[in-house]
Amino acid sequence: MNLSERQHKIIEIIRTNGSITGEKIAKILGVTRSALRTDFSFLIKSEIIKSKTKVGYTFNSQKPKKLDSSLIKNLNVMKFVGEALILSEKSSIHDGVVEIFTKDSGTIYITNGELLSGIVSRKDLLKAAIGGMDLKSLPISLIMSRMPNIYFCTKDATLFEAVETLVKKQVDSLPVVEYLEELDGYKVVGKISKTVLSNVLYDALL
Repeated sequence: MNLSERQHKIIEIIRTNGSITGEKIAKILGVTRSALRTDFSFLIKSEIIKSKTKVGYTFNSQKPKKLDSSLIKNLNVMKFVGEALILSEKSSIHDGVVEIFTKDSGTIYITNGELLSGIVSRKDLLKAAIGGMDLKSLPISLIMSRMPNIYFCTKDATLFEAVETLVKKQVDSLPVVEYLEELDGYKVVGKISKTVLSNVLYDALL
């Protein structure tokens, strides 16, 4: 539910006062009572506030709180990033197995120097183990998915843009990256995952 800035102010005024007339709300906001008619009507139909004769408007505390997506979807993704598990291309597949289970992560981001060059999932490691590969001697770069076939989001992306990529591309996490012009590539600065987004949704609904 997307509320206007004025509707948010009306809700806060009513919540603070317990009960208040429309005339008093209009005076606080510096507008006429008639200018708020549409806002009051919308908030009542949405069951966010209630109107009582001779009392005025009150906040509907029995109404289950709904997430106002406008409050969070445009926040910068860097507010929600988690620590990324990063290994060099020169690391062995065995190193990847140890790290991904020790850190309880779902994805390893592989780098060549400072730059993101690939990703390895638990599924990739399982295939390597089942396939009888020499895990200790072979480099992890041998089984990684390589750039440019990697989905990511930049550190200036919005939370909505990150969620949109996660959902549409059906991946569990995304590396959050910063473009390094001098190296013409992307450096991993963190990750955004479905687990993190679940926590964001949970906190917003509390």
